Amino acid sequence: KGVSILKLKYLAIEFSELGERAFRYEEFLMKYPKSPYTEDVMINYMVCIWKLVNPNIFDGMLGDDFKVVSELNKVYDSILADESHPVTYEAVKGITEYIKSKDGVLGSMNNMDELFKISDKLHKEAAARINEMYLGE
Repeated sequence: KGVSILKLKYLAIEFSELGERAFRYEEFLMKYPKSPYTEDVMINYMVCIWKLVNPNIFDGMLGDDFKVVSELNKVYDSILADESHPVTYEAVKGITEYIKSKDGVLGSMNNMDELFKISDKLHKEAAARINEMYLGE
């Protein structure tokens, strides 16, 4: 019996935990921009942002139809209901607008290029906003 590559998952936490971690990391950066741990928190935060703005089939974030699974949509809705974390909010707003523009279908097994490009753009924008808003760079 073979193992389907589509069933392998790399995201090792629940979707809700991903959203909570993004909020906690952003809160830390808001409150403690001069902490000796800022760089480590920034790295972890950017991983969370990447996962939020780059849903993929290998993490179980997209179904076989390349649409976002309901559990991730709940996380997106939760983040969009709370504007107190502006960097996370803006990143998720960007990816959800993109999802809507594609009628929910985010590519195919043979072509995820457009999703990757928008994800990369949103990720870079989030990094710039963190530096601008919290780290004074």
